Amino acid sequence: MSNTNAPDPRERGKKPPHKESPQSGTGSEAAMRQAPDFGVDSYQGKGRLEGRVALITGADSGIGRAVALAFAREGADVLVGYHEHEEDARETLRWVEQAGRKGKMLRSDLGSDEGCKSLAQQALAAFPRIDILVNNAATQGKSVERFEELDAERVTRTFQVNVLAMFHLTRHLLPAIPAGGSIINVASIQASKPSANILDYAATKGAIVTFTKGLAPELPGAASA
Repeated sequence: MSNTNAPDPRERGKKPPHKESPQSGTGSEAAMRQAPDFGVDSYQGKGRLEGRVALITGADSGIGRAVALAFAREGADVLVGYHEHEEDARETLRWVEQAGRKGKMLRSDLGSDEGCKSLAQQALAAFPRIDILVNNAATQGKSVERFEELDAERVTRTFQVNVLAMFHLTRHLLPAIPAGGSIINVASIQASKPSANILDYAATKGAIVTFTKGLAPELPGAASA
């Protein structure tokens, strides 16, 4: 039986000062004052993905770069999907190759089916199969004060990149994913605890969870998470 009056452990201790800065689209790690920790010193691979090929969207920075590094150190060759930040993507590729694995940068705008199809074609031109597809790419606009500020253009773009691209890439690449392959879709806490000031983004994360739960039973040869 849980004690509902117990203090939240996340609220214990001092917290560093943090000022939220406006953001739009995707950020560049190369432009950050302090480089994020994506596992360079802490992640040690054990060869669990030897011989596998992974395509990671949004692999130029953040979670995508951390996954690329981890997969490469586990023995996988990695295709680095990105949209705008070539310098960041090149840095991710450098870490993949430093891990002794093959890698390639693949540029595409996932805001349309054509962009997703282009990425899939580039991936299959580099490798005959894709063992792991990581749908990680996402766009998030700046926080708003009023719901009306979430205009049609922004909401449409957010759903195109965060949700529709997941549908399209999965559809285009499914024939190239062998039995035992994996499709990994990245959501966030916004799926269960949505914030009103980024409700367009939060709603896409909820859709990702639903998509994943619905797709998994239909793909007996692949593991979706």
